[in-house]
Amino acid sequence: MADIDELLGLMAEPAPERKAKPAPKREKETRRADTAAAETVAGEGKLSAKASQTQILNSEAAELVELARRVSAASEPPAPETSVTSAPAEPEDSPERVARLWNQRFADESWRRQMFGCNAPAHAEPHGPGVRIFAETDPSLKPEDAIKTFQREALAIGAGQYGGTVLAGRGPHGGHLIGVWRKRVGADPATPWNAAGHAAGAFYADDKFARHRILASAGLDYVVNGQRTVPTVVSIDSNGPTGPEFTLRMLKAQPFSEFEAAVPKLTAIFRTAVTVHEVGTSQVLVRLNTEKKITWPTAITLRPPMLWRPTSPESALKVARKVFLPVGLTADGETVTIDLATRPMGLVAGSPGSGKSRWVRTAITAFAIEVAGAPQGGILIGDAKGGELITANLPGVRNVSTSVTAISRMLWWARQEMKKRQALIPLLSQRGVTDPPFAPVWCIVDEWGSMLSELLNSTDTADQNAGKELVRLVSKIYMEGRSVKVYMTLVMQSALAASLPGSISQSAGWRLIAGKPKTGSGGSGHIERLFQPDQQDEARAVAAGIVEGQPGFALMDHQGKPTLVRTFHGYTPGEEPTDPKFAGLPAETLASWRETKAALEKVPSTRRFGWAPPEGLENWQDLSLYAGKDGTEPTVRELRAVPLDDENGNPIPAHFKYDPLHPEFDSGGEVLDLDSHFN
Repeated sequence: MADIDELLGLMAEPAPERKAKPAPKREKETRRADTAAAETVAGEGKLSAKASQTQILNSEAAELVELARRVSAASEPPAPETSVTSAPAEPEDSPERVARLWNQRFADESWRRQMFGCNAPAHAEPHGPGVRIFAETDPSLKPEDAIKTFQREALAIGAGQYGGTVLAGRGPHGGHLIGVWRKRVGADPATPWNAAGHAAGAFYADDKFARHRILASAGLDYVVNGQRTVPTVVSIDSNGPTGPEFTLRMLKAQPFSEFEAAVPKLTAIFRTAVTVHEVGTSQVLVRLNTEKKITWPTAITLRPPMLWRPTSPESALKVARKVFLPVGLTADGETVTIDLATRPMGLVAGSPGSGKSRWVRTAITAFAIEVAGAPQGGILIGDAKGGELITANLPGVRNVSTSVTAISRMLWWARQEMKKRQALIPLLSQRGVTDPPFAPVWCIVDEWGSMLSELLNSTDTADQNAGKELVRLVSKIYMEGRSVKVYMTLVMQSALAASLPGSISQSAGWRLIAGKPKTGSGGSGHIERLFQPDQQDEARAVAAGIVEGQPGFALMDHQGKPTLVRTFHGYTPGEEPTDPKFAGLPAETLASWRETKAALEKVPSTRRFGWAPPEGLENWQDLSLYAGKDGTEPTVRELRAVPLDDENGNPIPAHFKYDPLHPEFDSGGEVLDLDSHFN
């Protein structure tokens, strides 16, 4: 492809050092009659720059056309395993889906013979809340026998009880016509409540004001304005982790202790063990423990066969169209993943010790195995607090930025990469390439909330404006990055409204809260900020099953609903499976770590780059995206991208000072007055 150094402005050698001096302000242009000659030269310079850009883009477009041809001819890597345990059958959820599923089955002769006892042409269609099926059976077969066969087989495969009848007339092939139907598809939500007992069934149906009677009998009623009132039922769920459950909104000034005191009476009324769980400051989750408690596997392991494993840059670009991030398992054993092609922008929140960083590092390792070999792709990491993601061991990482200034420059680079790819799309289309072979670029910013909070709450107007510019830039990436495979994830402890405006939160395709969600006032809690209003009650109910301080559990929006997930405990480089400190991990986990370590050894190295300040500027960390009130102040755009490794992947000693992970890194921070400092 076109020289990446040329496209990024990378230099093979460091610029000669000069005496430190402040960065010059940009000169405002004032048009005067006697500057005509100078403007002519400037105009020619702009034309020259435009011509150079056009030349570079055309050159890269030509190389992408050739690359697209090679990608098309490349072999498909082996498909990943879809789960680590047997996944349950997909539940019935609508008549349309059930009819579609039957018609897919009926397209296969073996299915037709299994269901009807003969090769009967059949067609299913939705009918009200149910589904009906018409079939033409073999003339030599009794139609009643075909109906009985279908009913028996439908029960055997878990499709439910179907009615059936012989229809009048004959089909186009001379066979008997039959009809089978199910009046209502999907599980009846009342069934678990009725199975739990008479009181539970009445509570669900609210038969003869049963909800008011039961809650009042448990001592949860208050007299309000002369009328006896009970807490409001805000949600009711037939399929909680331990059985049916419902959420109540507490009455004004009603303490949670009253609900705890009501547990013995509720247990006696429902005739099953009842537990109560505080949800936020105003709601209580009531669980009827009619089912066996959820038991999770001892080890939630991520193994390389569960991922795409390309063997060449071309096959890595094939994978780039369907790369995913592994998350973990649901209580039913279903593997949860994030399809970056359809949901590229994400939000991660979690308190310290929640397992948030562990999962992000696991996801980075998986991403590197899947697409690190794709040219021009990779991972960009920003963390102004120097947290757990700032390590030299993470694979597939092209850039690490450890200050607000450097992170701002990293995000500006991502935005320019987007614009470059957007400019290439029409050029490629003209050459017959409608699916450009762009490699995914994944930007991860840790401690996003605290970083933005410091800027936006600063007393310095320049810092406030720098924060606003940063939010605008990230919003642009969230809204436009998907089409050119520039993906982004913001990781934070606190989900503040200022750091997650609508342009970001509404553009996020996935949300993950690691550990017990934080609560907050004024809608600042994790659930309030990350989940839509119509999902929040259900999210609180699901989160009640997460134990405070227990890492490895997460709340995630999965298939349109809040879901409890046990996250993968994956390997990341630097953690040796033989290290005694990991001896307490399950043997299955350590075995998966050894497998992953071996897979990473086959992943091509990623050429990294850093940021070089303007010549002679010492305090370059003072730069931001904000160009000042008059637009003339220098910004992070002055920082040049420089390679940290040569073309063979070897570090460039002269550029150690640009590498924040190297001891010789020059942070460009404020010069401290240590001579007059008293210890």
